[in-house]
Amino acid sequence: MINWTLDCKKFVIFSLILFSPTLSNAQDKGIDLVNRRTNKTTFLKENKRILIKTDKGKVFKGKFKIIDSESMVIRQDTIAMNSVVKIKRRPVILAVVSGVVIAGIGSPIIVACAATGGVAWLVLPIGVAIDGIGLAIPAIPRGHKKEKWEYTIVN
Repeated sequence: MINWTLDCKKFVIFSLILFSPTLSNAQDKGIDLVNRRTNKTTFLKENKRILIKTDKGKVFKGKFKIIDSESMVIRQDTIAMNSVVKIKRRPVILAVVSGVVIAGIGSPIIVACAATGGVAWLVLPIGVAIDGIGLAIPAIPRGHKKEKWEYTIVN
């Protein structure tokens, strides 16, 4: 009869030995942001949603992919790191929450006030305020401006 527990142990140990060099050398690609004053570090992993503003005033939004140590791609547009003046995270969850707040809460209040009339107009400012909050949600993540942050691509 075969001792399966011993064979499983050997397999697990062999797998760990085989894959440990691969795991220890694995490094995420992305952009390393270092604050010039405090040396605080922020790392943006590759394929995350970001907003980039360049020195020519162009704005690029979307998931970024690293090409080399000097450039990246966002939606088929190649961007050189030396032309970037601002980088900002753009998490998907904030876009979803923003849409839910505007479409699901604020707008129905405004429509209900317009439809019913009378005293319901007193609730209108609440609907407008909620819509304003929904529009402001995507602006929550801070931008990392080139004057205060140093950008480095990690390959």
